[in-house]
Amino acid sequence: MRKEKNVMIVTPDKKLFKQVSGSLAPLGYRVAGEGKDGAGTLRLARMLLPQLLVIDDDLPDQKGLAIGKILTKEQICPVIVFSSKWHYGAESGLSEDLPVVLPKPLQQEMFLQFVFCLEAAHEKILRLETEQAKLRKDLENRKIIECAKGILMGERGWTEASAYQWLRGAAMERMLPLATLAKEIILQWEKERK
Repeated sequence: MRKEKNVMIVTPDKKLFKQVSGSLAPLGYRVAGEGKDGAGTLRLARMLLPQLLVIDDDLPDQKGLAIGKILTKEQICPVIVFSSKWHYGAESGLSEDLPVVLPKPLQQEMFLQFVFCLEAAHEKILRLETEQAKLRKDLENRKIIECAKGILMGERGWTEASAYQWLRGAAMERMLPLATLAKEIILQWEKERK
């Protein structure tokens, strides 16, 4: 059984709405939000954070492509725009800030291929962002540990290896992460210096 995913569909065209929702339902998508104009689309998309937004370029109050560009740039969710006009560059992926633009009427096979590609790309981006955040945290912790080692080396006259071995042993003994103990050492050292 597929995990349920949320889609937001914005179109005044009832036929397009039915085609999109009908094509996505077998893939595990449920319509979490819908609209017929652009006025509340940005606000609703930012609130719902759907896994996919499908928007009609021909909205009564503004162009769906403009809304799609904003949501794509903000990385709210992958966006597919259906348009009766050609938008050079958008459909070919020439810019990461442009949504996918597909021609009207909906061609189910092409639409679903783009949905699969967008899902895979979005998942990869999320994985990379998670990995990047972990690497940032690891680097931050490494800096803190290096600082604590420097304090121990300066205060106690230890070698770098001895300071690190002591930190590891003390952290294990107190059942603390190494970086947490290192922060405590830095704070204590700063407190003594005041």
